[in-house]
Amino acid sequence: MLQDLNVQKHEKVLEIGTGSGYMAALLAHRAQQVISLEIEPALVETARRNLQKAGIHNAEVRQGDGAASLAEAVSENGALRGPFDVIVLSGSVAEVPSALLSLLKV
Repeated sequence: MLQDLNVQKHEKVLEIGTGSGYMAALLAHRAQQVISLEIEPALVETARRNLQKAGIHNAEVRQGDGAASLAEAVSENGALRGPFDVIVLSGSVAEVPSALLSLLKV
């Protein structure tokens, strides 16, 4: 999946479903910036620790529901961080939320 994404060094990436932070770490090695959303508080802390241990500074893990409160989760002080060059769903969804599509560059 990572190879198919063909992430470039100048690109901003949004990942939905951080888990342990493994994919966020891989994406961070290829991208300029990664914002990763995780709904489970315990996984947020685990992923943050894992990224810190790995010395990765261009990936940020935020707690949030990528399907429900997306705009709030990817904004900082009310300013939306998108659009994103790449959006990765680390999991399955029945339908891609329109809020995600609105944050994706053409």
